[in-house]
Formats: sequence, C-alpha cells, structure tokens
Amino acid sequence: VGWDVDCAMNQLGQIEIVYEDKSENEIKRAKKVGNNWEIVGITNVAWGSDTSIDIDSNGNVAVAYSDYPDHDLHVVTYSPTTTNTSSELSTWTNTSIGFDMSQVSAILDDNGNAHLSYYDSQNKDLMYATNKNGSWDNYTIDSSGDVGQSSSIAIDSNGTVHFSYLDIGSD
Repeated sequence: VGWDVDCAMNQLGQIEIVYEDKSENEIKRAKKVGNNWEIVGITNVAWGSDTSIDIDSNGNVAVAYSDYPDHDLHVVTYSPTTTNTSSELSTWTNTSIGFDMSQVSAILDDNGNAHLSYYDSQNKDLMYATNKNGSWDNYTIDSSGDVGQSSSIAIDSNGTVHFSYLDIGSD
C-alpha cells in the first residue's frame, strides 16, 4: 500500500509518515497516537511520487510530492486548529509549484514557511522553491551539468538554507 515514504517527528514527539497509497490513488499522512495510527488522506493523485514531510515546532505540516505523469511539483500544507483528525482534511491546502520536477525534499523554517529542494528533470538542475515572501518563488541553485538528484534540504539555527545532492557528472 505505501510507496515513496518519508517521516518526521511532530511537536508532541509523535512520528508522522507520509506516503502514496497506490490502492486508493491518494497521498496519506499517518500519525502514531499512543498505540494507534491515525490515517488521513490529504490529496488524490493518479500517480504520486517523491513524497517528503516536515513539521515545525507549532505543528504546521508541509508535504511535498511529484504528480506523475505530469511531473508537477505540489506542496500540501496544514496548520493545526483542532486535534480532531476527521475535520483535518478540509484544512489542507494543495498548491502546484511547477512542472518537470521530481525528487523533492521539504522543510519548514521557524516561521512555518516551506522550503523545497528538487530536481528539474527537464533541465537537469538543482532547484529551490520557497513561499517565505507570501508567494512561491523558484530559484536555480546549481545548473552545472546533471545535478540535483536525491537532494536534501536543511536550515541551520541562523536561518541559512543548505543543500546536499547528487552530481552525476562529478567523480
């Protein structure tokens, strides 16, 4: 059932997992609460891939995924207003970021803004997207050959964004 799995720890110390449920064509989030798993479908996709999740200290959640076969990069965000899982679905927001994108990694900064690193499969570049200024901005981080696959993103205590990624052309 679960494909393209990623996980993060929430502000309560609970593990949260995001994955594509291929049997229901849905990106889902599972949260461990006590001895039980609460599972919520957060968006329907014909074929999703490359899921990534991050949760900030306020419980804001960002889930990024690629929608195949279109290769659209999507970010689904959730800001908690209730602990009732059944009402959670209506408060998820899904935003399409671009096309020909894959292998995404997501992180939230201290202000709840999403930061993404991803591979532009058309141009073979490492890309960065963020909504920290209120709308989504995309930047090319590295375009020196076939770079950016398997990227990971982090933010240090000074707010500086860092990337790690595969450079196909380097030794």
